[in-house]
Amino acid sequence: MADLLIDWKKAENVRLVEGKPLVFHCHHYNCHLQKTIEDSRIVDGKGIQLTAAREVAFEHFTKAFANHSELKEPKERLAFAENFFRLAGFGLVDFSKVSKNGGFVTCPSSHYAKGWVVKWGKRKTPMCFFNAGWIAGVLAAAYDGQRFTYDVQETMCEAVTGKGCTFQVGVR
Repeated sequence: MADLLIDWKKAENVRLVEGKPLVFHCHHYNCHLQKTIEDSRIVDGKGIQLTAAREVAFEHFTKAFANHSELKEPKERLAFAENFFRLAGFGLVDFSKVSKNGGFVTCPSSHYAKGWVVKWGKRKTPMCFFNAGWIAGVLAAAYDGQRFTYDVQETMCEAVTGKGCTFQVGVR
């Protein structure tokens, strides 16, 4: 499997992963940000998180796959993305039950769900909007699609059940 290209621009104090800036945040920051956006009555917090994650993941992985010409097959690309998800501290993601035509993606461990439970306890509704958008963007990049090729809905959330997250993937 290809190694992630990680660079540190010391003069600018910026970490680059696959040539794109990446900031690592703890669950305190991410959960407070999500709660603030979700609690707003002015904006669509879920939509903002889904769309932002989809756009960034699509752009990031489209570039990463171009940089790694050895990652030709979607299976190899998705394994690369699984490794990235883990190393970025987002948790664990498994693309083994999804194809170009849709299916399911699981997150046996979600940084966002675990953080939420630690901060505020269990929820009644799924909340891994970042993960859903990220999955949609990665799949579009892995299968050489367009940014909005995939619709991803969380059907089971670790913050609700304590048993990992499941995402249903459909093609638009």
